[in-house]
Amino acid sequence: MRIKAYLGTALALVLLTAACGSDETPAPVSLSSSPAPSPASSLQSLAPGTLPTSSPGEATGTVRVGTAAIRLDGDLSGNVSLLMLGSPSLYSPPPGSIAVVWTDGLQTSGITGESFVGGSVTSDTLSLDLQVRDGAELVALNSSAGECTITMDTAIDRSFAGSFTCRGLTGSTAAGLALSVDAAGTFSASG
Repeated sequence: MRIKAYLGTALALVLLTAACGSDETPAPVSLSSSPAPSPASSLQSLAPGTLPTSSPGEATGTVRVGTAAIRLDGDLSGNVSLLMLGSPSLYSPPPGSIAVVWTDGLQTSGITGESFVGGSVTSDTLSLDLQVRDGAELVALNSSAGECTITMDTAIDRSFAGSFTCRGLTGSTAAGLALSVDAAGTFSASG
């Protein structure tokens, strides 16, 4: 019996020394006034190939196909057709989120923010990004301060469609030339 007790004590000391003798910095501890969720309430069962939900009952996932058409006037004018989706292409219906990019391989249009139905003005929580070509030069245009109104006509599971209008949208070329355009467009995506 004494040998088992000595071996048990020796093993405990070895494990304690190994645990306490590490040169690694301990992981930071997050302090919170709210209690930690119980393990049963924070676990989620997923079937193979499915994405986790953003909250109970709301689907979060990808859309696979989509198109966008853009008309530009002002310092830059023309029409752009974007016939496929780029990355990211994530969408969940309201009150979820959207992060979708349409592309033709060279030019892009993207919407990022909370998903909604109806009209919403761009802000720090809803942005519209356009990257279009002016000849060989790429022009970057971004709206996150009210220059554009985005209208979602349809926003349901795995599908959304709408339009946007922009007045005085500013941007610049890769060479640093400042531009101002008015833009209008339509978009759709589904999965």
